[in-house]
Amino acid sequence: VLRHKNDGKGAQKPASAVGDMLTIKHAPTAEYPNTVAVYNNALNGCIGVVPSDIAEKILKKYKDGCAFDGVITSIYGGGSGKNFGVDIMILTKRA
Repeated sequence: VLRHKNDGKGAQKPASAVGDMLTIKHAPTAEYPNTVAVYNNALNGCIGVVPSDIAEKILKKYKDGCAFDGVITSIYGGGSGKNFGVDIMILTKRA
């Protein structure tokens, strides 16, 4: 999952932390119908998307509209306006 350090307007976005709880859900767009977005519950916002190859596997198994609870297990990368990555763990499937 990618996390952006800067919102494009020069302001810093609040940072995610290891242990933050997540909502992971299918969030299709016209251009990217297989998007699985990751939302940080503490920050009340989207922090990125699951890589497309993994998203396709999730959707193949759980189908359109699926949603999960998850947690951030590690954060890496970044520095000087670059993107960060986070490792996540899916905990449970939402009904």
